[in-house]
Amino acid sequence: MLKNNKPLKPLTVFWVAIFTGIALILLINKIYLSGPEDNFYVNHHGKIPDEVISKQLKTNETIFLPRNYLGDYQRAYKKMMIIKRPKPRILVLGTSHSIKITADLFNVKPEEFYNAGIISASTFDILSLWQVALDHDKLPEIVIYVCSAQDFEDGRHFYFDKEFFELNSRSHSDNPTDFFKKYIFLAYLTVKDKWEVFKYAMRHYVIASQLKGMLQGYNLLPKTDTFQLKEKGVLSEERWAFNYDGSLIYDKNLELRDAENNQKEIMNHFKDNAERLEKEHAERKINSNAAELLEVFLQDAKRNNIKVIFVLPPYNNFGRKAIKQQLPSLFSFLEKSTNQIGRLAGEYSAESYLEINSSVYNCGDDEYTGTCHPKTSCYKKIFSRIKESTKSPLVKELIK
Repeated sequence: MLKNNKPLKPLTVFWVAIFTGIALILLINKIYLSGPEDNFYVNHHGKIPDEVISKQLKTNETIFLPRNYLGDYQRAYKKMMIIKRPKPRILVLGTSHSIKITADLFNVKPEEFYNAGIISASTFDILSLWQVALDHDKLPEIVIYVCSAQDFEDGRHFYFDKEFFELNSRSHSDNPTDFFKKYIFLAYLTVKDKWEVFKYAMRHYVIASQLKGMLQGYNLLPKTDTFQLKEKGVLSEERWAFNYDGSLIYDKNLELRDAENNQKEIMNHFKDNAERLEKEHAERKINSNAAELLEVFLQDAKRNNIKVIFVLPPYNNFGRKAIKQQLPSLFSFLEKSTNQIGRLAGEYSAESYLEINSSVYNCGDDEYTGTCHPKTSCYKKIFSRIKESTKSPLVKELIK
């Protein structure tokens, strides 16, 4: 005689559900959540230890770190330096195209200049650092905004959530529809970031406290000896470095690369990526939210009587010709973005120097890393031309 099946106890159902859920998570982890690279967490939360930054602030030494850490840690580093350093007279904002602008080009003390340029930055990154300066009463007399082909992109990083929301809250128009669209966009970016954090957690089976820390922006810090402090001017075989003034030192190979090897690198880059890059740039559009935030920045500057100078780093002769042949869509987008910047500069009494041809400044191809990353020697020529052209007594005074 068959026995009657007894209903499962609630506790049994609970544990069956738990283990089934875990099994599904592990399966999803292997099938879907395993990303191509496991660098998301440090990309958004990486942080140079406070004691290393404190020592740099005291000694003015240069921080050397592994190259693969540089892109990951720079946002937190630049944010912290703006907060902890004295108020600058000159603040540089921009992408990697700006990182060779040094304090030595200006008539200021080392602590009166800071280059807050970020490698692979979007307009959102750049202006988030502007918001940091605004929030902490570190507004300068002059902002040098270095333009690039990355302007008006829609990328945003988790580390700047607070600043980005503050910027965006000041940019909405009176049109309720525009306001609604903007905050839908914000919600999308935020949910996307949180989802990426969750995926990272699933890939590494972190415990609950670690997941909570990631979601709230805590840091899993590397060992202090990962970072080295040395005197300014030293070159490393492999490491890149942040100077006290915020400018960057490449590894020895890049710093000393001549025009011939630079051209080889450019051609190899196009050989491997031209078709993909051309397609990407052909599809790019000016992000309206980024354009509005740039206007908020200009309104802030005008309200606080801050002089803004937009500078487009010119492309070297070899690189410019190669790009025109293989990436015409890049120049098309660059023209659109510089036209937008030129228009905004005119509306808000900012100065703009948006020349794409390096011969205008007499910069040789050996004064570049890549196609459009001028070395300090080229920037010296660019700012000499700006000093000749400007009508601002302050700008003339502060440029050497």
